[in-house]
Amino acid sequence: MKLRVLFTGLTVILLATLLIAPISDVNAQDDTPPSPTPASVEVVNEYFTVSTYTTRDGTSLTAAQINGPSEPPDLAAWEASRVSSLDRAAGELPGFPAYTWVYGCSAVSGAMIAGYYDNNGYGNLYTGPTNGGVMPLVEDPSWGTWTDSESVTYPNNPLVASHKGVDGLSGNGSIDDYWVAYNVGSTPQEPWGSSGIQHDWDTAIGDYMMTSQWAYGNVDGSTTFYNYTDGSRLPCALFEQPEYEDFHDGNAGQKHFYEARGYTVTECFNQYIENYNGNEYGFTLEDFQSEIDAGHPVMIQLEGHTVVGFGYDGSTIYIRDTWDSSIHSLPWGGYYSTMRMYAVSVIQLEEAASSFSKTSPANASNGINPNSAALAWEENNGAQSYEYCINTSASCSSWVNVGTNRTAALTPLTGGETYYWQVRANMGTPEPTYANGAEGEFWSFTTFDPSLLTESNYIPLMAN
Repeated sequence: MKLRVLFTGLTVILLATLLIAPISDVNAQDDTPPSPTPASVEVVNEYFTVSTYTTRDGTSLTAAQINGPSEPPDLAAWEASRVSSLDRAAGELPGFPAYTWVYGCSAVSGAMIAGYYDNNGYGNLYTGPTNGGVMPLVEDPSWGTWTDSESVTYPNNPLVASHKGVDGLSGNGSIDDYWVAYNVGSTPQEPWGSSGIQHDWDTAIGDYMMTSQWAYGNVDGSTTFYNYTDGSRLPCALFEQPEYEDFHDGNAGQKHFYEARGYTVTECFNQYIENYNGNEYGFTLEDFQSEIDAGHPVMIQLEGHTVVGFGYDGSTIYIRDTWDSSIHSLPWGGYYSTMRMYAVSVIQLEEAASSFSKTSPANASNGINPNSAALAWEENNGAQSYEYCINTSASCSSWVNVGTNRTAALTPLTGGETYYWQVRANMGTPEPTYANGAEGEFWSFTTFDPSLLTESNYIPLMAN
């Protein structure tokens, strides 16, 4: 069990206790922790509070508490941002999840990214009983809804926040232990405080992000993210230094979630976008486009809300915003429903290995009937569709899409001919996954020639 001290009387000022200074990075930041007292605290709006700290060498960084609302603050601007389709998108991640607000916008955004990866080769991120163990792309009706102490109703989503009785959970979960009502702080105490025991973190990414946990300075619905004010990258590994183990960042929490599920995180950082508040460095539109082209969704931080970018067309990016299941557009570096875009949180996983194989006909088999030949292969977890190719040489120029089917009946083939075949799974990423581990891993089979059948060779052939 994870036992933690429950703080009382938490205020924005106590975010100072969640600060650390970088050990090192490409811009040679100072390794001396900042003063525990912030140089300034600015309430930018009711959903966004920023505390600024200065290290002993003058390096400046911020702690931003994001407490995005469950509904858009400017309905007209929000409606205008809706996109009917991505037919004209220059780059996109197809089949991207669309989850709606529960427990906190940052946790929902983190769950959408995790749900995408679960459907695209990282099948251990969601292992519940719903949808055959593959994370649904929208909330499953069987999860239902719940109502909090303020009579506000939310959807259940076990990848965002676990909940007793939902998706097979028998004990308490995130909502049972941590939630009282949106924007409620440390009084009254969190529900788990009366017993002093809380659930083990396991399947909900919101736990690891410390969303809605007052012990980490996050009122219900909020998550904290750190950035260097000059726009250089703040690596998540910074928060893993032993002397800073009690300092907590939402993106570093995502890293811990993926690692707990058995995956290796190859990149994890927060960064202001270029030219935000006149910073020297920054994450650019071209950086965003490169992430999407490589198959990586990007968490977009607004001044008061967290969303996910999963496509682009020029300087317009396409997002899921936690407020509905539609696609919405955002001008890079601009405003979204009154909230200015200011930063990104990037996380990348080690490339998933191929996990499926061809099954039939067996490799190098003979005597296949040319009039009834069929191909079959295993399931590749997360595949959106499959394609096969077949040729008289070990090469392919034409692929046939069979959707999610894992068999393909072939049109009559030539008798007495050797054929080579391969299958690939389309994962919604720029590169497909090939059966048996590599594009060149062709299997072969040889058909028999019906015209050569005689009484003398028919019987042994059939026996074979």
